Amino acid sequence: MTLLIDYYGIRGDWPGYVESKKQAEHTSKAQIMNQATLDEVKKLFPDQNSDLRFIPYVSMYEIEATE
Repeated sequence: MTLLIDYYGIRGDWPGYVESKKQAEHTSKAQIMNQATLDEVKKLFPDQNSDLRFIPYVSMYEIEATE
């Protein structure tokens, strides 16, 4: 299973969002969001082997990458 996250439309309480806004590079923003999302899923579903079954993906358009 995978999950596509649109950075532009995401709510401020999403895991890693606040920390990602402190980053200048879009790759760092996405990496923080992806890891925080995976960590939250692992916490919510500890018996589901989510680190192998779940792949978060934060998508940023050109303008979002520079915010």
